[in-house]
Amino acid sequence: SSGEEEEEVEPASLHVQPTKEQRRARHGISKKLPEFNGKPQDWPRFYGAFLASNKACGFTNNENLVRLQECQKGPAFELVRGRLITAEFVPRVIEKLVQVYGRPKLILHSLLKEEWTTKQRQNFVVKHNLCRLCLNGHQGRCFAPKRCNIGDCDQMHHPLLHDQVGSKLVEGISAHVNMDDCMLFRVVPVDVHYNGTKLTVLVFLDEGAFITLVERQLVERLGAGGVPERLTLRWTAGIERVEKASQRLSLTISSVGSLKLQKLKDARTVERLELPHQRVDPNKLKERYAHLKSIPIASYQGKTELMVGIHNIDMFKPLEVVSGEVNDAIAVRTKLGWSVYGYTKFGAGTQTNNSIDHHSVTNEDLDLLIREHYRLEESVITIPNDSAKNKRAKELLEQTTRVGERFETGLLWKESVRNFPESYSMAVKRFKQLETKLKKTPELHNNLQ
Repeated sequence: SSGEEEEEVEPASLHVQPTKEQRRARHGISKKLPEFNGKPQDWPRFYGAFLASNKACGFTNNENLVRLQECQKGPAFELVRGRLITAEFVPRVIEKLVQVYGRPKLILHSLLKEEWTTKQRQNFVVKHNLCRLCLNGHQGRCFAPKRCNIGDCDQMHHPLLHDQVGSKLVEGISAHVNMDDCMLFRVVPVDVHYNGTKLTVLVFLDEGAFITLVERQLVERLGAGGVPERLTLRWTAGIERVEKASQRLSLTISSVGSLKLQKLKDARTVERLELPHQRVDPNKLKERYAHLKSIPIASYQGKTELMVGIHNIDMFKPLEVVSGEVNDAIAVRTKLGWSVYGYTKFGAGTQTNNSIDHHSVTNEDLDLLIREHYRLEESVITIPNDSAKNKRAKELLEQTTRVGERFETGLLWKESVRNFPESYSMAVKRFKQLETKLKKTPELHNNLQ
């Protein structure tokens, strides 16, 4: 019911020799194929060129093998690397490529996910007579999920055809949208100082956090460094995160444009905070809330790169509080300046959206995992064998170092069986000669006796 139709694969030409017409066609048609690196949108161009040139010029399997070796790149090459060896495998290579990349649904989804407007996607679906629910070209009833389910949308269409009018997408788990109800978190812009370098960043003031966290990229931009120390962060429901490359350091911060510096102690670096993006428009806030009209609220928008916890609470303890009606946003003055947070009734804050990503593992991914598994198994570390001399020395050391309660070490003879030459008679002769010589010198002879 998916609506996909298998493409008929035309195997590579099996002609031993091309015909005269095909030989003449080779003069006007390029032998090279367009590069294909696995992108579905490039598949029709590559496959069409392969079939057309193969039919017109009658390329043999040997010639097609060379052509495929030159044009396959990236994931597509890795998929058929093991088969691009001999000419006999050329038809199987084309079969495999068609099986993985020649699926109409894959190509359509790739095209629709490009940077097209919703109107362009809708026109594409109408032009190619596709189902608005599953984006397939089937006929009859569709059994795909009936509703969009993006935000409050309950219309019957595919999520890729959802109209994003009135929404502004922002990177991260949060997005600024033109809705009536939003929340402002306790965020304030500050200047961060380190060795003469000053950067203006957004700081999240969190009374529920025990430590101060700073993103690694911000520390690198400052040129700062600290003491490496592993960090383990634990959250509710047993959620745990380990930062192996975390560093402990101290920074200096101040309110924007102020010369009064504050010491930020025991800050810990993390790879990323992923805190909500936030936008504050002072004019809208003052227009909506009368109690904020006299407050010097800073305008800001962007990503939060620093979170200050309660062990630096002196920096953001309330020095002055201005509030309005119940549940209205409040303004708090601290050593870092004024911050406004709470519930707002217009789109001046942060709207948090929950999203679920579905990841499907294809045969290509499994193939790469298996290749990696075998590659690791083949790279076994081998221990070189000891030479005969080393083995002999170890045996003597183990056998003769300790004998009972005594310690002795044997000489490192080359062989265990030792046959020495006869030397006793020669030693006797040398003794007699020495004795005769000594008798000629009576004084020396008497001293030896």
